[in-house]
Amino acid sequence: MANLRLVFDAIDRTAKVFNKVESRLKRNSAAFKKAGAATTAFAVVGVLALGKMFQSAKAQEIGIKQLDQALKNVNSSYDSQKDAIERVIGSLQNKTNFGDEEQRVALLKLINVTQDYETSLAAMPVLLDVAAGANLNLETAALLVGRALAGETTALSRYGIKLDEGATKTEVLAALTARFGGQAEAAADPI
Repeated sequence: MANLRLVFDAIDRTAKVFNKVESRLKRNSAAFKKAGAATTAFAVVGVLALGKMFQSAKAQEIGIKQLDQALKNVNSSYDSQKDAIERVIGSLQNKTNFGDEEQRVALLKLINVTQDYETSLAAMPVLLDVAAGANLNLETAALLVGRALAGETTALSRYGIKLDEGATKTEVLAALTARFGGQAEAAADPI
């Protein structure tokens, strides 16, 4: 809900700016005729940008609701875990190319596969390294890592990782870190 308030506040501020620009241009009709097309283009770009912001806020709210439901399915909730989740996601977002929304979706997938919130959250840095190092999108990497954490490690052999049957979650994460550690940060856009 807070995200929607931010979007509506941004819309209100933008509308005020457009109104000021319009009133100034009306004072000088010659300037208005010359600048009319530019103002219209500026307004269209502004409206499109606000539309994208609104869509992003809506997608983020839906993603949080889905993550909340996955957490409820494992006897937790987003509200009770929000600080820890957002701290991990924010830290990773600052060091990698992976945004917060796509990280929440990946965490959701990990939780759904592993049925273990703590392990899933702890696996997030490794998951991002696997995605970057194996050149996978984050959702595909989440399924691969999630299945490995749930005991299905055979798919890891495709990436040169061989684990004994019954490997622990700690052994899976250690093997993935040994193979892909640091890849997400190394692939981060320096700009």
